Amino acid sequence: YKKYQTDLASLLGKVMPKITGMAGYDNLPHEVKVEMVEMILRETKSAVRNNIIVEANMKDIERIL
Repeated sequence: YKKYQTDLASLLGKVMPKITGMAGYDNLPHEVKVEMVEMILRETKSAVRNNIIVEANMKDIERIL
């Protein structure tokens, strides 16, 4: 779980400043901003989980070989 938290925080730390720094972001309606952030959070969580699974599978394969 620690790896998940660390990886998620790292990725969000890279992505969110780019999103909030986009031209026109401040002019978007609040609802649109909320939906964007929620979508980015969902996709980022999914990507981090998938990456952890792939890494674990690779380690399992390396042990077998």
